[in-house]
Amino acid sequence: MSPGQPGQRSLAASLVFAMLASLGVAGCWYSEDPKELTAVSWSGYYTEASVEAYYRPFEESTGFTVRQMTYSGGLDEIRQQVTSGDIVWDVVDLEIFDAVRGCNEGLLEPIPWVMLAPAADGTPAEEDFLEDTTTECGVGASVYSTIYAYDEERFPGEKPTTVADFFDIARFPGRRGIRLSPQVNLEFALMADGVPPEEVYDALRTPAGQERAFRKLEGLRDHICWWVAADEPVEMLAAGEVVNVDRVQRPDVSRPVRAGTPVHHRLARLGGGHRPAGDCAWYAAAPAGVPVRAARLHR
Repeated sequence: MSPGQPGQRSLAASLVFAMLASLGVAGCWYSEDPKELTAVSWSGYYTEASVEAYYRPFEESTGFTVRQMTYSGGLDEIRQQVTSGDIVWDVVDLEIFDAVRGCNEGLLEPIPWVMLAPAADGTPAEEDFLEDTTTECGVGASVYSTIYAYDEERFPGEKPTTVADFFDIARFPGRRGIRLSPQVNLEFALMADGVPPEEVYDALRTPAGQERAFRKLEGLRDHICWWVAADEPVEMLAAGEVVNVDRVQRPDVSRPVRAGTPVHHRLARLGGGHRPAGDCAWYAAAPAGVPVRAARLHR
């Protein structure tokens, strides 16, 4: 079923809510409050949107309370909880590489198709998700685009308009805010080096393509300011630490940095900065030990 057809599950409102509901209906949660569930995601506007799209409707329809927590991604905290047996998270937003690795390491609960409710029009769950948006232990929860943003006041004349411009220190001098992760950086490095978006992942499958990406990134070595938390890029721009950043969430680039910051920067998206098709979804998963197997998932 193609996106937009009746019954097509919107990734933005699918299994985050479904998994919360399953945990609540079954009574399978780890909060001290039996009417409370813990949902973990990234900080920033994405979490604010999740409250409106998932948590608040769930609370109103079930009477449960969703305790919201944030983290910076990765598996370290999940691994610690599972290893110690002290599991305090019920459902977690993960990126694809963490969802796959966490499942392989036994850190996440498998989610069989039989547990997933059909769509409103009766379409079985296994036919109702976008292609490549499910794994053994995770289900697609949202689709995202990675973008670049820059401080217009630092570039009063010529503006950076392409991914290649982000890597062009000579024409657009200044430090770059880049996420401390190879994901996305390698893709954009190849795109900046002239590889068409549709050929990026084919190139990254080869040693030559990987070497080419790292060689392009090497040109930024002395101009990088690494970030980890989702709200850091805009704060870096506001503080004047960088002139360009990547992975800014959309609301952050549609309005000035909030009042009270030392400098008010106007932000603008870089044209051509969207990530190529492929791994562009965040996944909802449950740490191993959360007994979601015992309940049927409801949306």
